[in-house]
Amino acid sequence: MRTAMLALPILFGMGAFTSAAAQDAGSVQLPAAKSKREIQTRVGVITEHHTNIAQTDAATAASRGIERNDWTVRPVVQVRVLQPLGRNALFVNADGGYLFHKNNTRLDSRTINVSGGGVSNLGSCQVAGTGTYSVSQSELGDIVGPIVKNLRTTRSVGAQVNCGRPVGFGGSLSANRSWARNSATTIKEANSTTDTLQAAVRYQNKGLGTIAVQGSYVESRYPNRQTLQLSALGLGETVIIRNVGVEYQKTIGSKLNVAGSVALTRLKRGAPPNGVKPKFSSTTYSGDMIYKFTSRTQLEVSAERSVKPSNTVGKLYDKETRSEIELRHNLGTRLLITLGASRDDLASNTDGSSSFLIYTKARTDSIYGSIRYQRAKLGSLALELRQDDRNTDKSAYDYRDTRAMMTLEAQF
Repeated sequence: MRTAMLALPILFGMGAFTSAAAQDAGSVQLPAAKSKREIQTRVGVITEHHTNIAQTDAATAASRGIERNDWTVRPVVQVRVLQPLGRNALFVNADGGYLFHKNNTRLDSRTINVSGGGVSNLGSCQVAGTGTYSVSQSELGDIVGPIVKNLRTTRSVGAQVNCGRPVGFGGSLSANRSWARNSATTIKEANSTTDTLQAAVRYQNKGLGTIAVQGSYVESRYPNRQTLQLSALGLGETVIIRNVGVEYQKTIGSKLNVAGSVALTRLKRGAPPNGVKPKFSSTTYSGDMIYKFTSRTQLEVSAERSVKPSNTVGKLYDKETRSEIELRHNLGTRLLITLGASRDDLASNTDGSSSFLIYTKARTDSIYGSIRYQRAKLGSLALELRQDDRNTDKSAYDYRDTRAMMTLEAQF
């Protein structure tokens, strides 16, 4: 579930294994102010069965040489190190593995995700410098064109400061630069360098909750993505996204937590093709509600609309509207059952120089359920069943994929 963030993250956890592709470049969790020295190691294996790993229709999968029915196995090792130094701390969180396919062996690839940095606590402020690095095979559903073997590498560096006390005014400021590179020649058009600036001023107390005014500036440069005008000049495309809005979060009693935001988002292109407007505005928002029926059962409902730079060939930006509902129930202290459903609507531009068939509208409906068994701090076993249905304005990219996943991990 996606939760609105009213301030910079101040937690540093070692969650269940995830795909490196799922990690946001530049997204780093920070250790809390009173952390203890920790060294943790996890080893595990993730196995999945897909009825349509190609994430396309049958004809497109065949033209790409992809067998839609496939098994994957990914052994993985995760290491977390946290070293306090007085009121400061250094930290590293890394996982690495290798993804094996039973049928589509040419998609076998390494998966690496590393984040780390340093944190200094100065009075009521927390100052941090961070960096990330990740490598993984691209999701096939995000690829257009005939080549599907693509290692996507992302790197980022950033700095942030977060000031404030439990009651009263506070604020945050962050700056980040990220780089995304693709190994496949037909996907290098999606290579990008992105600069992000974010700032927020907030006020919080127990009765009112937390209210904040925030703004952000995102500039993405695509050196290999060219319109006809830019091609003549040897220049790449640029997109700038500005965002100004308000956010609110409050815990009501012992059962309900609500968070929400609304913002005006403005997008501007550096050099659009003739006849295409260089900029547009959109209202974006996010909302999240968590209701605890009992100490063991809770329901979470969320909705979000965002405008962001695209990582797909032929597209410059995506406007995404997403909603999700999830029910979680603990059976005792060791078993967690989760049931959920989501809908994701995507609208994109496509007016670049790419010759590939590109979809500009897509709706993905998903349902899922999982059960997780946790044995104290020794390890866990998780089983998940999920079905994704996507419909687009280009039928070649329509698909249904039913996926069964098992994750086994041990902690030392």
